Amino acid sequence: MTTVERLKDSASSQWHALIQHPFVMGIGEGTAPHGQFSYFLMQDALYLGDFLSTLAVAAARAPRREWTETLLRHAQNVTTVEEALHASLLPSFGVSPSRLASAEPGLITAAYTDHLVRTALGRTFPEVIAAVLPCYLSYQEIGLSLQAHYHCPDPLYREWIEAYAGEEYGLAVAELLSIANSLAIGGEDFERMKGVFARSVGYESLFWSQAAAEGHLLVS
Repeated sequence: MTTVERLKDSASSQWHALIQHPFVMGIGEGTAPHGQFSYFLMQDALYLGDFLSTLAVAAARAPRREWTETLLRHAQNVTTVEEALHASLLPSFGVSPSRLASAEPGLITAAYTDHLVRTALGRTFPEVIAAVLPCYLSYQEIGLSLQAHYHCPDPLYREWIEAYAGEEYGLAVAELLSIANSLAIGGEDFERMKGVFARSVGYESLFWSQAAAEGHLLVS
């Protein structure tokens, strides 16, 4: 098994719950309320700032120059690709730039980003890669699954699904998987990676639950 396969296998029940989260299924069916989805998008936009910082720190600590270059490029793509997706979708849900600028991170958003930044600053390079893997992997798996098994009637949700099922995003995921699978980690080092990975998987699932719980406060 590859390193990534071992990590996913170690958190298989958590991973299944994440990929099959009811809110995610609601996106595929087109039944997720717009208020909840717009709250998710706003929180995702806030999350990306610290995710970018985490990638930048990982790049600086990478033991190979080519990994540094890849991670720096990924950090740049956060601003050019994913923020562009938010900029495209948020106005359609009635969220203006000023409204986004005044938004506050939810409790789960703050906890998740704190976990990422603390891992980046205080743990090993393999642990930082394990921390960001669930974000990369889960969005791709969700996008591909929803695209393959649902015919979402909502064009806004389809735009989001297609972005994460798309080739450009898939290339970024493949590059991160290549880095992760090149890490020959065993023993206590791998146990620490497993712990970090499982925590990130848990936060990813809670991030969707946060949108379902708090998004009713927004009206699209």
